[in-house]
Amino acid sequence: MYHLFINFAIVLVADSECVAAVGWTSSNLITSASDDGTIATWNADGEVVGKIASLDYKVTCMSWQHRSHSSGGEMAALGASDGECR
Repeated sequence: MYHLFINFAIVLVADSECVAAVGWTSSNLITSASDDGTIATWNADGEVVGKIASLDYKVTCMSWQHRSHSSGGEMAALGASDGECR
């Protein structure tokens, strides 16, 4: 049995509302989804790299999946405050 313990802390300060979900992309970026509908990407130093989306609903959870080499890119599944999964 193997155990892996990682101590890691980054403070993300650009979100204007409560951060509801975070995730890691395969390119080693952090994504955050805030109650104001903003989904942003951050580097490991806690600096904003870009804004992915500005939604009209609150994200309650988020999961990232790296796609195969043939299709490229990444895909996210979002749970929303209206009960929908996107």
